[in-house]
This record gives sequence, C-alpha cells and structure tokens, in this order.
Amino acid sequence: MTEGRRIALLEAAQQRLGREVAITLMEMLPPSGWGDVATRQRVDALEHDMQLRFDAVDRRFDALETKYDARFDAVDRRFDALETKYDARFDVVDRGFGAMDRRFDMFESELRSEIRAAFAELRADVAELRVSTTRWAVGVVVSMTGVSAAVVGVLLRFG
Repeated sequence: MTEGRRIALLEAAQQRLGREVAITLMEMLPPSGWGDVATRQRVDALEHDMQLRFDAVDRRFDALETKYDARFDAVDRRFDALETKYDARFDVVDRGFGAMDRRFDMFESELRSEIRAAFAELRADVAELRVSTTRWAVGVVVSMTGVSAAVVGVLLRFG
C-alpha cells in the first residue's frame, strides 16, 4: 500500500465513520501493508527452523567438545607416561648419587684411617729420633768430658 492510498482511506473513513473511529482504524493497520505482517503460523515455522538450526549448532559443539576432550585426554596420558618415565630415570640417578655418597664416605673413612696411621708412625719416628738424638748428645758430652779430663790430666802431668 502506498502512502497516497493510505491517506485516501483515512479521508474516506473519516467521512463515513467519524474522525476518532477513522484514526483508530488506521492505527490498527500495519504501516507498510499486510504483506509485511507475519502470521502466527509463519512465526511458529520460523521458530521451528531456528530451533533446528540451534540444535544442529549444539550437536556440532558437542562433537567438537567430545573430539577435543579425547585429544586432551590423550595429551594427559602422554604427559602422565612421560612423568612416570622421568620419575623412574630420576630414581635411577638418585640411587647413583646415593652409591657415590657411600663410596665417598668409605673413601673418606679409609683416608682418615690412613692419615691417623701415618701420624702415629710419624710420632713414633719423632719419639725414636728424640731418644737417639738425646743418646748421641749424652755420648758427645761424655766423650768431651773424657777428652777434657785427659787433656787436663796431660797438662797436670807435664805442666
């Protein structure tokens, strides 16, 4: 319906029905004609079509969610397997370090024992050296005393 036809209808309705009734009648008409007005049946059909589309989108999202859940589960399993694998490797390394610690402790103990034995032997050698040095010094003093006495005796006799 054109605007000109709408105005003509309003004027005819005013002449026959009066101004107020004509305005009420015109307000009840769609602004651009009945061709643009949707029927209840058409709205229901459109709603049904939209619901079908939303259901299809929901199914696609559900399928993607299932697909990605499966992928994430696979990645989680791979990480779990790697974690288990590396935990086992670290356990081996830890045992290796434990063995090395025990070997170092044993080496340290043996080294300390050898050092103690060497110091004990050194002390014994120093003590023996003191005794022999003291004996030598006493022998020298005694000898010197004997020589001195002989020299004094000779001097007194020939003197």
